[in-house]
Amino acid sequence: MIKKLLFLAVLFAMAISLSAKKDKKEKDKQQMLVTKVYMYGLSTSFNDTIAYITDVQEVDSAYFTTKHMIGGLTEYVGQMNKHFRGNGERSRINTVFFKKTRKDAEKAYSKLRRRYSKSGMELKPLRTGEFTFHSVRPEAEE
Repeated sequence: MIKKLLFLAVLFAMAISLSAKKDKKEKDKQQMLVTKVYMYGLSTSFNDTIAYITDVQEVDSAYFTTKHMIGGLTEYVGQMNKHFRGNGERSRINTVFFKKTRKDAEKAYSKLRRRYSKSGMELKPLRTGEFTFHSVRPEAEE
């Protein structure tokens, strides 16, 4: 009888512990890290030897779904898609890169520019005045 009570007490303690961890994860998920990130985009095409690259842009109020994954990444790519469709270019492949610090973003940006300049593709700048990333808000979970 005492063994059964002890077993039930341990089982109950484990259940409470797991419940507390789950509640913490839920709370962390609701309080996604909203921060400033530095973002730039690259647009290429299989039908064209011209690639476009944006400036490194500061985006306020970006949020992370995990420690290293930005939320709304497809929406940022969609912003680039919309820009190029508006200019009559439909067959472009757009990619968005981001870093948490300007220094890291500038370093990765320079590396990408060097790589593309060596590839023989013409790299044209897409200045902030021509295209700007806008913050994406997290969708409300139901």
